[in-house]
Amino acid sequence: MIQAGTPGTSDSYTNADGLVQSHAYSVLSTHKLSNGVRLVKMRNPWGSDSFHGRWSDQSTLWTEQFKKEVGFKEDQEDGFIFMQIEDYFEQVESTDFNYDTEGMYSDSFLMIGDDT
Repeated sequence: MIQAGTPGTSDSYTNADGLVQSHAYSVLSTHKLSNGVRLVKMRNPWGSDSFHGRWSDQSTLWTEQFKKEVGFKEDQEDGFIFMQIEDYFEQVESTDFNYDTEGMYSDSFLMIGDDT
């Protein structure tokens, strides 16, 4: 499991691109598009997304081909976020890797049994 942590002092605030501050996001996958752009797919465990930077749900950068390449689903307020790798490095303060998940049943960034 990989967790991305955003900077800040309170999760009551969002940054200019709509990411919750002082918050943990699950990193689900990475993708390299046919045009060479590298994307990180993350999910807000709260199950909602407010990201409106490059490659957000409403972005004009998405073509039908790119959507197919990453399995993009139209905006469903499901917490899934795609972010260009360069933006990830600017937006995220820490990336944590959890190698041993034996005995884990929940954490602040993971919801077991979540159908989404």
